[in-house]
Amino acid sequence: MRDYKKEVCNYVISNFLSGEGEIGYEDSLIKDGVIDSIDIMKLVTFLIKEYNLTLENEEYSLDNFDTIEKISLLLERKIGA
Repeated sequence: MRDYKKEVCNYVISNFLSGEGEIGYEDSLIKDGVIDSIDIMKLVTFLIKEYNLTLENEEYSLDNFDTIEKISLLLERKIGA
């Protein structure tokens, strides 16, 4: 079973925090300024490619990408645990 939280967290730290620092699974990526609108598109592109993910229009909600926990839940719903 893949550890989506850890994988996404590692991606966020590597790509948006210059490989340094920490982020909690419940920390807001958007409100805390970790990612901006362009970074959200980069994150979504990573998720689509890495997990062969297909998202419906309503799933592109900012709420689905605000925390590592929410992203992990989205992945679990879409591709299973």
